[in-house]
Amino acid sequence: MKRVFAGCLIVMVLVTASSLYAKPKSVAGMWTLVVTEQGSYPMVLTQKGKTVTGSIDGPHGLIQLMGEFEKGQLKFTGTSQAIKLSANGSMKTDGSLAGSMTSNVGDMEWKAVRAK
Repeated sequence: MKRVFAGCLIVMVLVTASSLYAKPKSVAGMWTLVVTEQGSYPMVLTQKGKTVTGSIDGPHGLIQLMGEFEKGQLKFTGTSQAIKLSANGSMKTDGSLAGSMTSNVGDMEWKAVRAK
């Protein structure tokens, strides 16, 4: 019984320690953004601390993005000559992103996976 308890205790300590030292997730990089009923577009994000900037190469030109990524939650706004958008989403356990978007062309759902 003592061995079982000691084994469980060791596992709990290792799991706790690994979560404390886990590298924080980042959204920086190249993504493929899929917007429901709109299509898929290249998206590039950079991240410094919680600040996120980037762009989407969309059908109405390059959309410049500014936002934040904190505690797995991504929020950003974007503008181009033709588009204004606001989006919220989260990082999923598989590393993808997904959420909802409001723009001057309508409301829609989106997801993004890292580009290969």
